[in-house]
Parts: sequence; structure tokens; C-alpha cells
Amino acid sequence: ALGPNAGATHGPSPRGPSLAPVAMAAASAAALATELAAVLIAGLGGFVAFGPYQDDGTWNLMRNRAMSEEVHVPRLPPTHFQLRELMPMGLSKERERDLRAWRRKAPPVLFLHGHCGKWLQAINLAAYVTEQRPVAFFAADFHASASALHASIVEQQATFAAAAMARIAELYAEAGAPELALTIVGHSMGGVVALEALRLLSHSEFGHSKIKVAGMFLVSTPLLGHPLMFDQGLRSLSVRARHELWSEPSRGPWTVVIAAGETDPLVPSEVAALPHGVAGAS
Repeated sequence: ALGPNAGATHGPSPRGPSLAPVAMAAASAAALATELAAVLIAGLGGFVAFGPYQDDGTWNLMRNRAMSEEVHVPRLPPTHFQLRELMPMGLSKERERDLRAWRRKAPPVLFLHGHCGKWLQAINLAAYVTEQRPVAFFAADFHASASALHASIVEQQATFAAAAMARIAELYAEAGAPELALTIVGHSMGGVVALEALRLLSHSEFGHSKIKVAGMFLVSTPLLGHPLMFDQGLRSLSVRARHELWSEPSRGPWTVVIAAGETDPLVPSEVAALPHGVAGAS
């Protein structure tokens, strides 16, 4: 009788050797490749975020280095804000040899950063400008304060900026160069802070008559308001500063306003413009 195993044959399968070892090797290679890709992606992400071409999360390409020195700003209540003087590498030795002589030939520039910005953003600018001519670069450190959210933050920063301008004027008077005027560079909300600081100087004990301002460069500053400026106090502050500083064409320093155009999704060119009749360029 034919049983269930009738006709069965024994020996190697007619299909040839088993493919299991080949599949296991392919799976191991794929897993190794995946792990290597993950390590490379993580390394690239870390380099992009914290690599040597950036500094302290500013998302600025830091292609230069500079030393910094804190400058004491008197006549202010205790604050975490600081005024720093930047010394690009290569110029610090000349400055250290004779500080008074350096100040007499290097006019001052004050950089005011914007909403959640960093004073370190001024390093590239300081290095580039000082390659062209001697310039003493100062930068306010507002510790990344969110100045676009509330008027009180702008007021605090403007009070400090006004005192910083007065302190810089004192440093130059002490060096025997009171005639060297200050140039202000404000980025984004830093430009609004600059306007409010100059307004405060004209009404305060800081001694506005002793502070000479040669001009202002305002980069991507929402001078004419902003659709996302929800705080009514902030809108009122901006309008008041513009009105008082530029109520007459002869008042206020010569101002250059620079807009980033379509490359700036936050500050449209329509609001980063010089008001009509103000001395300057836009």
C-alpha cells in the first residue's frame, strides 16, 4: 500500500543551498549603514548648530574673532545689561599700548541688537570696518531680551543705551577727543531702542548736549510700525520716539535705513523705511 511518504526522496534539496546566510549578511549590512547614517546626520546637525563658524547660537556666520572688555556704565540701578568694547584680533595690541592715543584716532560705534539678539552679532561688522579704518566698536548686551513683545523691555533697553552713549562720550572726553562723534548701528528692534534712547537723552540728566551723534544705521528696523506689534504701548512708544526725534527736519542725526527686502520674512520693506522729510537715506 502506498503510505504518506511513498515516493519521498532523501538528500539535498533540488533548489540548491539555503539563502538564509546571505539574507542575514544583507540585513546586517543594512543595519550598519543605517547606524552610520544616523551618526553622520547627528554630527552634521551638531556642526550646523554649534560649529566653529558660529558662536553662542547667534546663527551668524562667525568668520572673525575678537576680544571684549566690559565697560562700566554708572548712574544706573543694578541691571544685568552690559556694555562691551570689541577689539578685533590684530588691533587689540595697538589699543593696549596707548588707550588714549587709540581713542583719539578711532571714532566710536555703538551696536544695539534686536529682539532676542546677541551682542556677538557685531563681531563680523567690527572686524570688517576696522580693516578699513580705526574704529572703536561698542556693543550693548541685552542678554537676548524679547524686546518685540512689550514696551517695558524697550524702555529698559533704551534707558541703558542712553546711559551707555553718555559713558562713551565721557571716555572720549577723558581721552582728549570730545569732538569724535558716535555712530549708532541698530538691528531690527535695536533701531527702535536707539530712537527711544536719543529721545530720553534730550529730556534727561545724561547731558545730551555733550553727546555728539554723527549718524545712525538702522538695519531691518520697523520704523513705521509692524503688523505683529500687538502691544499698544510698544506702538505708542515707537510713534512718540519718531515724532519727538524727527519733529523738525533739522533734528535728529543723519539716518540710513537698510531693508532686507524679500529675503526678510519678519520685517517688510514697507515698514523698514525712513519717514518722509527726515534727513537721511532709505
